[in-house]
Amino acid sequence: MATLKQGEKNYLEEHSKEKVAFYEKYLNLYLTVLINAQYVNAINIYDIFCGVGIYDGDGSKGSPVVAMECIKKQLKIHRKNRDKPINLLINDGDKKRVNIAKNYI
Repeated sequence: MATLKQGEKNYLEEHSKEKVAFYEKYLNLYLTVLINAQYVNAINIYDIFCGVGIYDGDGSKGSPVVAMECIKKQLKIHRKNRDKPINLLINDGDKKRVNIAKNYI
């Protein structure tokens, strides 16, 4: 598994924790709408600044992990619409971060 270089930030700053908390609330609500919308055939979620997924420095969950948890939660709640694919695509400016995040999702 890829690891961060010594000295690289491995914790989530307070403003980023708030952003991820907001993202989780938003995604749960929006997925409910999209999963139940008859005109939506597939759902694509793009996380283009995914980071490492879970930050070892403080154990915080980053956006790709939160997104995957939201997807799983909403699919459990809306079982009748499980045939609608939900795709989570992650990217980051640092490919190493993407590889680390993939291990958590």
